[in-house]
Amino acid sequence: LHTAHAAALLLYRHGETVSPVAARPRVSPESLTAADEASAWYSAEHHVLVAAVNHAARAGFHRHTCQLADALFTFLHRHGHWHDRAATQQTALDAARRLGDPAAQARAHRRLAVASADLGGYDDAHRHLRHALDLSADMDDLVGQAWTHYHHNVVAGLQGRAAEALDAAQRGLELFQAADDRVGQAVALTDVGWYQGQLGNHQEALDLLRRALDLHQELDNPTYQAHAWSCLGDTYQ
Repeated sequence: LHTAHAAALLLYRHGETVSPVAARPRVSPESLTAADEASAWYSAEHHVLVAAVNHAARAGFHRHTCQLADALFTFLHRHGHWHDRAATQQTALDAARRLGDPAAQARAHRRLAVASADLGGYDDAHRHLRHALDLSADMDDLVGQAWTHYHHNVVAGLQGRAAEALDAAQRGLELFQAADDRVGQAVALTDVGWYQGQLGNHQEALDLLRRALDLHQELDNPTYQAHAWSCLGDTYQ
């Protein structure tokens, strides 16, 4: 768990952060210092890690289940293991319910929404988003609500519903601004610009995407810098 958590932070330093893992005595994680090392470790341990999520759930280690599934999410997405991604997040959701932890439940619902959409399960995706939004609203968690709207924008975009995606991205941006979350603002601003371009508002899209790119550069977020450059190129075209 501790090595997986460290690897996840190397792979994805920006965006919705992985759930924290408290340091424990006598735990000695492997030493990983770069993203390529993290990716290689995940690739070598992929099947073991998925099995560990299931084993932790069966053994009643519900907190470990949630944290390990969360740490696996980005790797499983980037390497195309989408069925494993959905299955581990469902296991995490079940564990979060047993813990009675609404924040962990909301996070798992958000992750399941994207995993379901990537597999074509759009009805399930929207159901998970509704649950996540309700849980985050009940906790007055602005950042959780913002990420839920952001994931709604992603799901709607996969469905080709650009206007709905723009509305969701804009709402996410407003909530990130209210929470003073600059990483979230930059991520959401990129998608607001992208969907403005998709809807034919090209000059407005360029202005928004340039603002987003500046913010990604300021925050040293190379992954989203690349995404913003790609969106700019498409909008110019």
